[in-house]
Amino acid sequence: MICRELKFLVPRALFFDVIVYIISLPVYKLCADVPLGLLAGTAVMLLNFIILGLSSERAVEKTLSMAKGYMFGSYMIRLLITGLLFYAGVTFPQINLLAAAIPQLYPKLAYTTDAALKGGGEAVRRLKRGGETVRILPKTRKSDDEAARLKRKGG
Repeated sequence: MICRELKFLVPRALFFDVIVYIISLPVYKLCADVPLGLLAGTAVMLLNFIILGLSSERAVEKTLSMAKGYMFGSYMIRLLITGLLFYAGVTFPQINLLAAAIPQLYPKLAYTTDAALKGGGEAVRRLKRGGETVRILPKTRKSDDEAARLKRKGG
């Protein structure tokens, strides 16, 4: 599951890195601190994403109270890693702090733009079930009427 999400996210993150770097050129010129900050931020974002995915997969196998504690521990680790990134951005002049912070927003940006472009603004989710992709659309008035009709028929 994580590999599929990474295949989705990594190319988009690198694309966003290039876009942010091009936008930053008039302000920061051709200095190396912006691309280093973007790469460091992207690496931390991907690491946080992997840790989130692994901990989520493991948490569903635990009892509710154990899962809550496990997810909280995972959250604290991800928060520490992000804090270390920001500390490095403040401490080392070779890493631009703003450029390191921007990639933390890439997952939201990537998934939102993908849903908007593919779904035409409509909330669409895809689930994998036995190798087959099932498309789930939001409930509509028509589907409610169909369910009521089937219920009346006894089906």
